[in-house]
Amino acid sequence: MKEAKMKDDDIANELLTPTDYMSHKDIQELVQTLQTHQLELEMQNEELHLSRAKLKESQRRYFDLYDMAPIGYCTLSKEGLILEVNFTLASLFGCARHDLINKSIIKFIVKEDQDVYYLCAKKLFQTNLGLTCDLRMIKRDGSVFYAHAAASAEERDPQNSHVMLTINDVTESEKARKKIEQLNVDLKAKVSQQLEELRKKDAILLQQSTLAQMGEMISMIAHQWRQPLNAISGAAIELSLLNMRGDVSGDDISRNSKFIQNMTQKMSQTIDDFMNFNKEEENSLFSLSDSVYKTYEIVEAQCKSKSIKVNVDIDEKLSVFHNSRAIEHSLLNLIINSRDAFDESKKTKNKKIDIYSRESDDAIFLIFKDNASGISKELIGKIFNPYFTTKEEGKGTGLGLYMTKRMIEEVNQSSISVESQDDTTTFTIKFPKSA
Repeated sequence: MKEAKMKDDDIANELLTPTDYMSHKDIQELVQTLQTHQLELEMQNEELHLSRAKLKESQRRYFDLYDMAPIGYCTLSKEGLILEVNFTLASLFGCARHDLINKSIIKFIVKEDQDVYYLCAKKLFQTNLGLTCDLRMIKRDGSVFYAHAAASAEERDPQNSHVMLTINDVTESEKARKKIEQLNVDLKAKVSQQLEELRKKDAILLQQSTLAQMGEMISMIAHQWRQPLNAISGAAIELSLLNMRGDVSGDDISRNSKFIQNMTQKMSQTIDDFMNFNKEEENSLFSLSDSVYKTYEIVEAQCKSKSIKVNVDIDEKLSVFHNSRAIEHSLLNLIINSRDAFDESKKTKNKKIDIYSRESDDAIFLIFKDNASGISKELIGKIFNPYFTTKEEGKGTGLGLYMTKRMIEEVNQSSISVESQDDTTTFTIKFPKSA
């Protein structure tokens, strides 16, 4: 600009020179100089207009980006005084912009949250890193809104440090968050209530299943006792007849007494087996063969009385981690179901139950198979449902297979599956191998 002014002065001096003393050539040069200078002035004027336009555009963009931004902006002094503020924040506070200048930002923060701001500001100047905090802020009319504030430090000169603060009204988000929290609390309470109701229902189902199974056990004990009782009765009748004839000897009394003692001990053992069968047991590693044979001994007499042949082939070396009582009760349920199916199906001549084991690299399988007429495709997907039964009314609770599945699958990721083809039904219990 200084050089342009000096050039203008030179041209002005030339213009002051009388043209009478100038040659034609000098006049031509002067005209060319004036034309060149005019062109330069026009170019400078055009640049000035462009600069003004850019300045106006920058001012407009500043207005759009700062003053009309969707979130509140303000510049604070180190002491927390508002130096600059945009329209959005002024509107949020319910104040005119000029009413906010040189006011402390603390005035607009709920008293209980002021320490949060102080700590944030202190840390900001210590670390010079951008920080955020959540505050409750006060409008001019005294109403409170939730705000998310983000602060960054700015040094405009060495003596003055300023805080650039953005304030976003998150009241609706906070209300939604609290509503979701309350919904979660209510949901947890409802789930807990329903779980408690389910536990009570499960307890009732378990009690019903246990009572039904105890009834079956008593029926089986009756079958096992019938033969010893008949034998004891026969021994007593024999002694009575010998006594009536006067032929009773000491050997007769001793032999029959010993026989009666053996029978009563066998009956007592049956009671012990029944009591042990219903004792609770902790999960443990146990012999699969022992549990299967223990269950078979309980049902052996009844199966024989109904002409049901039971074939057991369990590898004695196999052990599984589970609840031995649960497996014994489950196996008993399967045998009872087969027995009842044989009773309903009159066409089966060679009644047969096969219980055997198989082994793979990662699992042990207990397989239960019978030929008691099979299960239709329409029903096989329902047999593990509670209270589902195909038996006549009064002859089944519909809980046996449901409780069997529950007892098996609640331990060690074990499972039970069923398939049926023609007259054969096969249940497969899978035990993962212990690590």
